[in-house]
Amino acid sequence: MPRAPGDTPVPDRNRALAPRGVKAAGRVAKLLEEEGWLPDLILSSDSVRTAQTLLHMKNAVPKIADVRCLFFASFYDNSENASTTFSEIRKRAVESTAVSGERTVLCLGHDFGWSQCASMLCGEEVELKTANAALLESEAESWAEALGFGAKWELCDVLRVRRKNTS
Repeated sequence: MPRAPGDTPVPDRNRALAPRGVKAAGRVAKLLEEEGWLPDLILSSDSVRTAQTLLHMKNAVPKIADVRCLFFASFYDNSENASTTFSEIRKRAVESTAVSGERTVLCLGHDFGWSQCASMLCGEEVELKTANAALLESEAESWAEALGFGAKWELCDVLRVRRKNTS
């Protein structure tokens, strides 16, 4: 079981964001704003450190505070399995945008499955580490089409807090 500050064992889902993550969350939010990647909707894991990441992103870029955010246990529970993560993203994005029509969605989490899911979408390896953001675009007219079988996505860029990498 991971240890939080003070060496108290806590379940991983309840683990607090590390000090490095606090700083990185604000920096990545500012990079998202600089690049024009601010979301219309945020779909997030319900883990404590993910919620704390979002809080620090909102503090750094107040425009993010106005964005509708939905938290899902399934984004945490299935994050080690890319196909399940993809299925959950598809389900939640299609459900959440059906009425409101958001075009830019930020999926927020802290585990390896997110790298695998981004890789599945664009057909190339995407490595996402602490405070990284991948911009994926689709020409689809709806989320149902964009996340349907055989949908084509392009990896436009990966933002990293230490430096920006263009793919």
